Amino acid sequence: MDVDRKTINGFTTREVCGRSNLSEYQLHQLRKKQLLQPVKQDNAQLLYRFQDMVVACDIGRLVNEGTSFAKVVDAYTTVLRTRGEDLSHSSAIKFIKNSGLVGGDILVQSEQGLLDPETGERAFDFNDVLQPKRARLVRTLESLRVAQRVRSESPDAEDWYQYALDCEDDENDAEARRAYEICINHDESNADAWVNLGRLHFLSGRQLDSRYCYEKALAVDSTHQIGNYNLGILFEMFESNELAIEHLTRADGILESFQCLARIYKKLGDAKRADDCMKKFFELSFKET
Repeated sequence: MDVDRKTINGFTTREVCGRSNLSEYQLHQLRKKQLLQPVKQDNAQLLYRFQDMVVACDIGRLVNEGTSFAKVVDAYTTVLRTRGEDLSHSSAIKFIKNSGLVGGDILVQSEQGLLDPETGERAFDFNDVLQPKRARLVRTLESLRVAQRVRSESPDAEDWYQYALDCEDDENDAEARRAYEICINHDESNADAWVNLGRLHFLSGRQLDSRYCYEKALAVDSTHQIGNYNLGILFEMFESNELAIEHLTRADGILESFQCLARIYKKLGDAKRADDCMKKFFELSFKET
């Protein structure tokens, strides 16, 4: 599906600016700091990976919430300087706006809880931040069920799914999420809808909701290529390497899966498997051209 190919092929500068509300100059600054790592094409166009889009959207969200762009960039670079060896990509760094808690303007999520990126001091329990995100998803789906029950007539699941794709094409992500949720309310066996909803959650920084949706999709169809690929790169970002390998291996119909696997194996010190995956990647790349 076209909407999913963006995840695989990459995003243009215009698409990243449009979704993140950052300017081209700000993207240039992020590239200089190596927070974004796009690939330059033969035509000199830059294509940003899925992880780059996540970083840009997270930074755009923090700026929109009132934190200065310079302060957000400083926070990212501080975390990369102190924890860079433990992170596969800057998208694995997650910040939230500080809502009156002890600490700086923004806090970084970690296994130890929410920390001030400058001092490393803990703010409060990480679980307190995660639970509402799960509950909001449940409440949203339940409210849609109630709304559907009181309507005498409504479009069917396929109508809602196609409408969601149209909304994504129009870059109306909020309406697309709503439409996917209604589609799923009608037909929970629509694996594509689960995957696309998970992708939108991911782009909005809701990684737990994203994982939930991908796993629901794979419960319907364990061989779903995009579902396995997206879940695999999600696990890789959070250093869950065994789970990442499991899902990326299942996504063998997606060329970039072999790149991801090679990167993970290299990180784990398995040079032979890393080389095998890259050989497979180049072999399949040659066949596609």
